[in-house]
Amino acid sequence: MEINLVALIVAVVGAGGFGVFAREIVSVVTLVRNGVSAKESRRKNDLVAQRDYEYDRAETEAMNRRILAEHVSELRRLLIENGLASIIPKWPDLKKIPPRPAEPATAPTKETS
Repeated sequence: MEINLVALIVAVVGAGGFGVFAREIVSVVTLVRNGVSAKESRRKNDLVAQRDYEYDRAETEAMNRRILAEHVSELRRLLIENGLASIIPKWPDLKKIPPRPAEPATAPTKETS
């Protein structure tokens, strides 16, 4: 009678649930090796998704603003061409974009004991 060693190992590992345990061990070792816990990985993914959403939102808002500005310019031109320039209000004063905050001269370093 021949014994199939591979079939025997699969039966023993599968019956004892050792396969799931081994997979979890490999998963933990991979996370430790990468230096990232599962919670940190989820947080990073959430931050990336939030950033991507904000980029898309800002781009859509800017595009809509440009479309509206073009429309207003066209309406102003039509009023001027039809002799109604006196009823056009002055252009509004736009709010200035604040300057970017100064970057620190050096990056903070981690203290070692």
